Amino acid sequence: KGKLSKVSIKSYLEGFRAMFAQYLKFEYEKLGYRIDPIKIPPFDGSANRYIRPSDELLQKVKEWYIKLRTDDIEKWMFVTWMLCFAMRTGDVQRLKWSNIIKKNGTDMLFYMPHKTQHSSKRTVSWPITNDIMEGIKDYRQWLVKNKSKLKKYNPENVWVGKATDIQSAINKDMRALGFTGTKACYELRKICIDHVYEKFGSEMASSISGDNIDTILHYYADPGALNKVINVSTL
Repeated sequence: KGKLSKVSIKSYLEGFRAMFAQYLKFEYEKLGYRIDPIKIPPFDGSANRYIRPSDELLQKVKEWYIKLRTDDIEKWMFVTWMLCFAMRTGDVQRLKWSNIIKKNGTDMLFYMPHKTQHSSKRTVSWPITNDIMEGIKDYRQWLVKNKSKLKKYNPENVWVGKATDIQSAINKDMRALGFTGTKACYELRKICIDHVYEKFGSEMASSISGDNIDTILHYYADPGALNKVINVSTL
C-alpha cells in the first residue's frame, strides 16, 4: 500500500491472470477442480498524461548521451537501448546478440517485450542506424577485452553487468540533469516514444515500443496538439 501506482498494480494483476489462464488452468481442470474466473477489483484510475521535458532539458540529455560514447561505453550502450529504441530495463537485461539481425542488408533489432509476451505477443522490429551499429560493435569489442573482469560475462548476452548498479548510475545522472523520481532512467524510454509519436504518429510509436496504440494515445501527448502545419518540403 502506498508503494505502487494503480496503473502498476493493474499491470501486475493482469500479468498474473494471463499466466494463470495460459499455463495453470487446464492442469487444474485435469485434476477435476472447477476453476472460477479470477476477479480483479474495478480500476478507477489512469496514468497521468506524459509531460514532455523542456527543450533545454532535452538538450542536456543529448549532450550527456553523446559524451557517454567516449567516457563510458558500457553506460552508453544501456542508455542507447532505452533512449533510441524505447526498451524497458528488463528487456535490455534479457537482450541476446541473436536479437540483432541483418534483414535485406539492414541491421535490425528484433525482440518481444516481456510485458506483452503473455497478452498481445507484440514483437518489435526496428532498424539500427549505422552510427549506433558502430557503437554496438565497439561495445562488443570492449566486452571481449574486459570479459575477465566481468563476473556475469556470457557471449550470448548483450548486457552482462549488474542491473541495479547500472540503473542506479543512470538514475544519478538523470537527476543531475534535472529529472526526479525513483526511476529517473525510465524517462529515457518515454522520451523516445514521445519523440517518435510526435514526428511519425501513433502507429510508429507503437511499433518501436511494443505498446498498444491505445496506450500511446492515452498516455503520451494529446493527439490534438500534433495537428500543426507541416512543411512538406522537409518530408
